[in-house]
Amino acid sequence: MIVKSYEIERKVNKEFDFYLFYGVNEGFKNDVIDRCLLPIFPKNIYIYSENDILNDIGAFKEKIYNKSFFEEDKLVIINHATSKIADLAEEIINSKVKNLKLIIKSNILEKKSKLRIFFEKNKSCVCVAFYPDNELSLTKIAFQQLKDNNVTLSKEAINYLIKKSNGDRNHLITEIDKIRIFTKNKKITNEEVMKLVNLSKEHEITELVNNCLNQNTAKLKIILNDNIISHEDCIIIIRTFISKIKRLIKLIENYNEKGNLEESINTFKPSIFWKEKGTVKKQILTWPKKQIKKMLYEINILELIVKKENNISSYLLANFILEKSFIRTNNI
Repeated sequence: MIVKSYEIERKVNKEFDFYLFYGVNEGFKNDVIDRCLLPIFPKNIYIYSENDILNDIGAFKEKIYNKSFFEEDKLVIINHATSKIADLAEEIINSKVKNLKLIIKSNILEKKSKLRIFFEKNKSCVCVAFYPDNELSLTKIAFQQLKDNNVTLSKEAINYLIKKSNGDRNHLITEIDKIRIFTKNKKITNEEVMKLVNLSKEHEITELVNNCLNQNTAKLKIILNDNIISHEDCIIIIRTFISKIKRLIKLIENYNEKGNLEESINTFKPSIFWKEKGTVKKQILTWPKKQIKKMLYEINILELIVKKENNISSYLLANFILEKSFIRTNNI
């Protein structure tokens, strides 16, 4: 069944278990999943890419059809899907497996795509195309995000952000969050905005921070080697660390109090996006509260030093990151 993207919030309900979201606007897809579907869907989420499934279809089918796997409602999300997975999706949906919710995310699909045709014609499925956001919708999102994050920008800077987002709200929100971290609620000039937005990296800053907190040293070395980190980058990275560490401390406190990892994450405010939950779980189980609080103290000291030592700021930060990725924690 075809549903327009602007109708999805009104049309979605518990009667539908199977969704195909296709198109270039990843931010819009993620927004719909996070805001409309997750509140009515199961909390137990399993995420796959199409390649992972195709590399071992037997193992994937075994999990799908294994009754013990679905003793409770489960949500399966398949990313980067193409028509290669159409027959498998059709088989699973037609088999009417109990307690299964399925979201398939694809990029552009042609009209003759087997995957798209199946979802469009099947009345038990929802098929939604996500086209690029227009200037009006992005402007509304920008103003709301800036208001929520207590950030003030000139009209010129806002227009520049919208232009650089390339029709994807996810890019826009990411850039606004980067500005929020950099400014700490202080005023920021148009020139500073343009400089921040133009910091193009092969790896996201959040990926760098998360791999440090996950103690993935091999991945960290690749990221550090692939990027030239400027002094401005160092400040953003450090403030991203501070933000994530503060959240992690609260999550660890919740987990210690509740004793239930899933509940501690699912009830946390502000809500943790589903794509982050696996990473957050690992971080909670890796870092004892005492050690992560010590890390927060040390990175605050590092920020003061980095601001004074512009010439060696990237060296100081890289040493700090690698040191923390090697540190032995009590929970490992």
